[in-house]
Amino acid sequence: MTVSQEYVEYIVEKLETCLDVEKARFFGGVGIKHNNLQFAMIMGSTFYLCVNDTTRAKYISMDSEPFSYLTKKGRIFVRKYYSVPEDIIEDQDTLSLWCNEALDAALKGKK
Repeated sequence: MTVSQEYVEYIVEKLETCLDVEKARFFGGVGIKHNNLQFAMIMGSTFYLCVNDTTRAKYISMDSEPFSYLTKKGRIFVRKYYSVPEDIIEDQDTLSLWCNEALDAALKGKK
């Protein structure tokens, strides 16, 4: 899964309007952190945010998919990260809200 640097820069630019972010290599993709807490990632050409039991239903209702990868034993679904619909990425106010929810989910997931 090759990550497009142009797509990474596009997402980082969008996120930087609402919070300080850092990017780092993450299992063949790019992890996105705020205050050293990873709350998002980019794999291939897909942007994912961290979810929890409270926020997951919103993503599912918008036909978002959990991050997944293929192994010799079959497909593994990582239900901690869900794809972000393009219209959410384009709406700065909604993106900011979703990022704050993802930060909260990531923080609570560490406890």
